[in-house]
Amino acid sequence: MTEIRPETTTYHGRRVPGGVEVLVRDDAAGWSAPLVHFAKHSTAFGWGNGGPGSADLALALLVDALGPAALCPMCDGSRRVVWLGPDAPNDPVPYNQLRHAQADPELITECLCSDGLRSLAYHEFKFAVVANWPDTWTISRAQILDFLTTLYPPEGELPEWLQDVVTGARS
Repeated sequence: MTEIRPETTTYHGRRVPGGVEVLVRDDAAGWSAPLVHFAKHSTAFGWGNGGPGSADLALALLVDALGPAALCPMCDGSRRVVWLGPDAPNDPVPYNQLRHAQADPELITECLCSDGLRSLAYHEFKFAVVANWPDTWTISRAQILDFLTTLYPPEGELPEWLQDVVTGARS
């Protein structure tokens, strides 16, 4: 999740005996790997319905396509923040085990995100896209990013974090 995928990245799913297979591929670079599952609603990926497996697949696809931009901006993916004390700014900083080894444990708290990720519209993606897939499917990183941009009105601006990802993917 900490790397930015190339524009040529595609995602492929198919039903196999005993389950499903979901791969991330870049044929131009010649690599393929299983999509990382962030088990939030289900123990396995699913699609073709609005169930928990489809929710987990939608979340995993968004996280992979967004790369580091999917991380919670408050904790930077660590799930914890540090309040630096009365002489510091009011906002917490992302927890870093090395940098904050000597911090007062009472100043280290769980982040509001609970999972290290920013709030992503994965349920919208699930219902609009993943729930409609047949037994075998393919989607490109560009198609996923295009979907995310449709969530904002045409006259409105994209959030900076999304604009940066979309601009980087198309440059």
